[in-house]
Amino acid sequence: MAGFFSTLLLGLIAAVIGALIQQRTWRHRSLVELKEKEYSEARKTVEEISRALDNRLTAQRSFTYRALEGKIDDKSREEYRKALSSWMGDFSSNKSKLYHSFGKRTVNEFEDTIQLSLQKASAIVSLGLEHGPNGLCTRDRNSYLKSEDRLNFIQHIIYKFLNELNDRIKNGEVGRTKAINNLSENDLSMLSRLYLIRRLLGMEGNIRSAYW
Repeated sequence: MAGFFSTLLLGLIAAVIGALIQQRTWRHRSLVELKEKEYSEARKTVEEISRALDNRLTAQRSFTYRALEGKIDDKSREEYRKALSSWMGDFSSNKSKLYHSFGKRTVNEFEDTIQLSLQKASAIVSLGLEHGPNGLCTRDRNSYLKSEDRLNFIQHIIYKFLNELNDRIKNGEVGRTKAINNLSENDLSMLSRLYLIRRLLGMEGNIRSAYW
């Protein structure tokens, strides 16, 4: 009888261990699939944002050059209007994609730094066309005449922004998987018990790869 219960107990233990191993395997597989999906989405987002920024900056630079040279005509205005319309038509969608892959801080930088800089640069050119350089106050006239320098500076900001996004992709800091065993992300579902135990014991190691 004792042998029977011992065998039964061992069977139950084996079943529990097997279930735990299977659960961890499924969890690890799901995590790998999620990470690959988020990585792919993030790369696609950066490509789309980069293309949109290139188109916007190219159109704005061309319009600005022609304005400073006094060569603006109806065709130039229409081409620039279409470029701005295309940019704004995708603006909300681009913000949503950035938020999904990189978070709120990146969206704020995209909107409050890049978009605002482009808007201000465009506004000063429009002001110069409306009133003429001599019809502007000293500050606005200087800004208008330095519009090319302003666009060069914005291009540098954009280049830095895109490089940072590519670095985050390279480092795996995208999507929800960036919260894996990361206490600063405030996502308890992405913290493993093993990680918490090791933190309490002060142990070091690559916890991210041993998430499950």
